[in-house]
Amino acid sequence: MQIEKETDVNAVDNESCRAMDFVSERNHTEILEQLLRAGADSK
Repeated sequence: MQIEKETDVNAVDNESCRAMDFVSERNHTEILEQLLRAGADSK
C-alpha cells in the first residue's frame, strides 16, 4: 500500500475516528507504520 502525498492522514470520520485509530484497533502494524511515516498525528 502506498499513501498518496495529498492524502489527509489525520482526517476523521463521522464518529471522530482517524485511520490510525482504525488500524491500531485491528493490529495492522505495517499500515500504522506507513501512516506515521506519512505524517499521521500519534496523539
